[in-house]
Amino acid sequence: MGILNCTTSGMATYVPSQAMPWNKNRVQHLFRRMGFGLPPDQIENALAMTPENLVDLLLDEAIALPIATPPEWADWPASRYDAPSEYIEQTVSWAISWTADMLRNGFREKMALFWHNHFVTEIENYRCPSWQYQYHKVLQQHALGNFKDFVIAMGKTPAMLVYLNGVQSTRREPNENYARELYELFTLGQDNGYTQQDIVESARSLTGWNDVEEFCAPIEFFSLTHDSRSKTIFGRTGNWGYEDVHDILFEERADEIAAFICTKIYRHFINSNIDEMIVAEMAVTFKANDFEIAP
Repeated sequence: MGILNCTTSGMATYVPSQAMPWNKNRVQHLFRRMGFGLPPDQIENALAMTPENLVDLLLDEAIALPIATPPEWADWPASRYDAPSEYIEQTVSWAISWTADMLRNGFREKMALFWHNHFVTEIENYRCPSWQYQYHKVLQQHALGNFKDFVIAMGKTPAMLVYLNGVQSTRREPNENYARELYELFTLGQDNGYTQQDIVESARSLTGWNDVEEFCAPIEFFSLTHDSRSKTIFGRTGNWGYEDVHDILFEERADEIAAFICTKIYRHFINSNIDEMIVAEMAVTFKANDFEIAP
């Protein structure tokens, strides 16, 4: 019978015992949680290692893993295409490629998939293979990296700029969609430590990412559409820009970010019934390591 619940009474390292032996069931459970399963012929090799050493190995391998080889069309703008059908073919081919990577690359792709469901976009919304690849590249690059850097990079991807209307947000008409989701979905959680006015002021600070020459081309910052007037975010006033928003967020709401992200990781990988004491310990580790995900 498989293991359904890997909740323990704390963050202490698992030590095999007669009551909790290191056996086939536990190996398979580990690889279901840290990957997408384990071929039967590899179970004995895993059992030959201690649980602690095996987990360390899986983490080290995931951290060292290079990102997927860019496809030929990784930076193609719309003018490179001859027919709309090519968009569909490339989009489908990359989805198939990533599925194959999941089976080969285990934990790194498990984390990338987890973050894919956190920093949500929809290909149906932006319909561009090169933007899809660039979004996926950020997921892989930062899956076990620094969370603050991850958030900063994700907000600049064309997929996210289009999906949450950042590309339409200017000093004359700031769009609040991304600023709201930055707090509600990506870092703090709903109604947790921010106000509507923080969203309004942050949206103004995030304006200017509108410089795009054609569909599927890079989207760059354009200073003339950025709101360069004073804004107040979390009680701090200044002529804030894109990076400033994130600096202020991670400085002023570090506790809330750590608790929200660690709760989400716990719920996904461990149990939907949250153990607040374990999450609190995770949050301490997260903050102590400057929001590095791997520790």
